[in-house]
Amino acid sequence: MFVISTAIDLEDSAKCLDLVLVSQLIYSVQTKDTLRDFEEDSIRADKFIALVKKYTDFSELTIQMINEFVDKIVVHEGKWENCERTQEVEIYLNFIGKFEMPKKEPTKEELEELEKLRKKREKKREYNYRYMQKLKDRIETEGTT
Repeated sequence: MFVISTAIDLEDSAKCLDLVLVSQLIYSVQTKDTLRDFEEDSIRADKFIALVKKYTDFSELTIQMINEFVDKIVVHEGKWENCERTQEVEIYLNFIGKFEMPKKEPTKEELEELEKLRKKREKKREYNYRYMQKLKDRIETEGTT
């Protein structure tokens, strides 16, 4: 009975040891991948910083600057929401990838200005609608006489 128990214990120990070795191997591979990714990111960042240092004066944007900084620009289809057209544009820069503009919260003054602009557009839209309706009625009246 003791011999069988020891054999089972050895098998369990061997399986546990195999699991430990496999998990250490996986951890080692993941660590190497993480380190490689970090090194690649560092290299890309260094290249981008060198490019930025090359151009110290951004008062004028030249075609050469655009070609060196921009990898690609993706322009999505325009959308109409609340009578306003929006269009998403993605800019991918060399060495760093997709560039995301930080979103800032509009100030109270900006919100008030946007509301004034919205009301002005609505008023203009209503005026144009009434004008076109009068024009249509006049054309119909002239056509019947």
